[in-house]
Amino acid sequence: MKHFKFTNIYLGDQYELSKIPKNWYKIHVGSKFFPNSKELKIYIDGNEMFVNWEDSSDENDFKTNDLIKILDFIYMYKNQNLFIHCEYAQSRSPAVLMAYLAKRTKILPDNFFDALEEFVKMYPKFVYPSGITKFLKTNWTLIK
Repeated sequence: MKHFKFTNIYLGDQYELSKIPKNWYKIHVGSKFFPNSKELKIYIDGNEMFVNWEDSSDENDFKTNDLIKILDFIYMYKNQNLFIHCEYAQSRSPAVLMAYLAKRTKILPDNFFDALEEFVKMYPKFVYPSGITKFLKTNWTLIK
């Protein structure tokens, strides 16, 4: 599990989830963590957000409005401990965090390539290119 300086945000994988206290806010990114619905992409239950995103190589499997909802959730609870995870913490959850740090804080630059370069220094496990990073690159200016 990686803690990001100047935030209450922690990034990890599915195996670290069991170590996270119940009162923390959590974002579960992946269809395996999602309730039984194919149409629904985001579901909130109390202090937990479930995001129905496969680890896809196709950037069209991700939607800007969904990412903005996720960033809004993080921003709303920015003063609380928050754990973001996907299966292996290599593409989807790190991409969400990179977007948040660039678009909602001043921790990363607002330019996609500069943000990516800085984020990889902070989190070397980040796997790119992937569908989610292609999506971010294509839609970067639309993400607020």
